[in-house]
Amino acid sequence: MSKPKLYCFFTPSHKVFFEDYLKPSAKEEYDINPIFHEEQISQSGEYREIGWRETQYNKVLAWKKASDENRGESILCCDVDIQFFGKTFQKLKSFSEGADITFQENDLKGKICSGFFVCNCSEKTSAFFEEVASRLKKIMNQKGGGEQYTMQQIIDEGSSDCIITKFPRNLVWNPGVKYSHISDLKIPNDILAHHANWCVGDSLKIEQLNYVKGLKNASHLKYEPVSKKENKSKIALCLSSLIRFFDIAHESIIENIIKSLPCKPDLFGHFPLQSQSRENVEYLKKI
Repeated sequence: MSKPKLYCFFTPSHKVFFEDYLKPSAKEEYDINPIFHEEQISQSGEYREIGWRETQYNKVLAWKKASDENRGESILCCDVDIQFFGKTFQKLKSFSEGADITFQENDLKGKICSGFFVCNCSEKTSAFFEEVASRLKKIMNQKGGGEQYTMQQIIDEGSSDCIITKFPRNLVWNPGVKYSHISDLKIPNDILAHHANWCVGDSLKIEQLNYVKGLKNASHLKYEPVSKKENKSKIALCLSSLIRFFDIAHESIIENIIKSLPCKPDLFGHFPLQSQSRENVEYLKKI
């Protein structure tokens, strides 16, 4: 059985997201078709800056080509600042039945996010992308929002024959609002995919991706109560507050504390949410 196809468009500024987040989390389930646009038209790669719209114009042309090449099939198209959690496509496809394009929601008001959608490829979807590209071409040398706003405009006008639906926010998740601190984010337990937007700059996107991944990994840890019949340890190792320099400290805890104890201790920990990064979870496992 062939894998479902995933198409992703990116430029050099966003290659790190493809290599470190999208590809590792999607490669087991999807036939990944990366569309690498070597020319960095937008020098900063940042939202709304000069060159942004021209980059988005090229991305829409790539979506149209993918739609043309996959008539009658369902494909997933997305940005590269995306990560998946477990098997996703069958669940995504079930929400897109009867629709031409099913988008992620961009905000709490229900506007679309063009950075993640399932496309049931047809003449109608190709015509939709062609119209988006045509409108973008007229304004692409100006600063401003990209294809997402143009798509939403066409949807609001009702000028396309495409049936448009949206995924539930808890399954295909993004912050939906601007946030001050990473710990302000409220991550649903059942998300299938995470899109790191609503922040500006690669470093903040990476922080968001790592934070969500760390929480998802931590949620898979199982803590089972000790049976009353078992002999309990007489030693408790307690850790709390912010985890600082844990990449160094965890080795010292193992070598200088745990290995010197007469028996295996019980470990108790109480930490703020921002301490639950993927790295810290791995260090706690070693302890």
